[in-house]
Amino acid sequence: MKLLAIILAIWLQKLVGTIPINQPDSWFKSYQAWLSNRFPRLASRPVVELLLCLAPPLLIVAVLDSIFSSFLFAILFSGILLLWVFGSGGIRDKLATYNGLDKTSKMDYATAHLAVPELAQKPTPDQLHRAVRESLLYTTFSRFFATFLWFAVFGPVGAVLVRLINLYIQNLDDPEQPHICRNLQHVIHWLPLKIHGFAFALVGDFLNTFNQLVRDLTNVSDSNRVQLVRYSFLALNKNQNEDAQTDWGAVEQDIASNDLNQTLSLIERSRLVWLIGLAMLVILGP
Repeated sequence: MKLLAIILAIWLQKLVGTIPINQPDSWFKSYQAWLSNRFPRLASRPVVELLLCLAPPLLIVAVLDSIFSSFLFAILFSGILLLWVFGSGGIRDKLATYNGLDKTSKMDYATAHLAVPELAQKPTPDQLHRAVRESLLYTTFSRFFATFLWFAVFGPVGAVLVRLINLYIQNLDDPEQPHICRNLQHVIHWLPLKIHGFAFALVGDFLNTFNQLVRDLTNVSDSNRVQLVRYSFLALNKNQNEDAQTDWGAVEQDIASNDLNQTLSLIERSRLVWLIGLAMLVILGP
């Protein structure tokens, strides 16, 4: 059932591929603001505030999941819910549009359609290229692959938990502010990141990627985002140090576009590995 729900959500993504990638999440921000205004002391109790933000929506999802327990309704409910968590599809078409724009138009398009965060200062073409590449990797990971795993384990509640934690962090006043929710996100992302790295290894340079993956099992200094970018470079057999010396704003447009397309192709191939893995578990499972 879970495999069918994921396939349904991916199919629905293709149907709504022209809709902007940002999901309708304003309700959660409004709910957070209501809690803060109603209970101002929560600001000094981040654990309680986090629980009050997450528990009611998760409880509602759990109740609805129990109501829609029949096979067909369960697939439809889970598929629609996953569509909200995944966001819209059509990233390849959006990337093609981005690659065809002039440099002055790329920033606005990347922010609106490729989930690149708005920056305080206008980025250079090189910085924008790197931001788009990293956004392709981390946005697809946090919205799809991390959700994929915890949906497979805990059903709709697991999928919504991943999305709500991402939203909670996005709504923090200071993007770099230490918060228990960041620690929770790191824990939730750790296992799917390792599986995702293994998927990269299977569809790319296996030996180098797998060896790094094994070394990172005890790596507590690098963030999940840093490790994810490193796995992508290794899987594509690219030197990260050489890339750091490259000015992507000065290279030919075709070369820069090919770099982003290679990253997206790696992501798409790894998604196939995830789907095959879940299908094998369904076939071989009890």
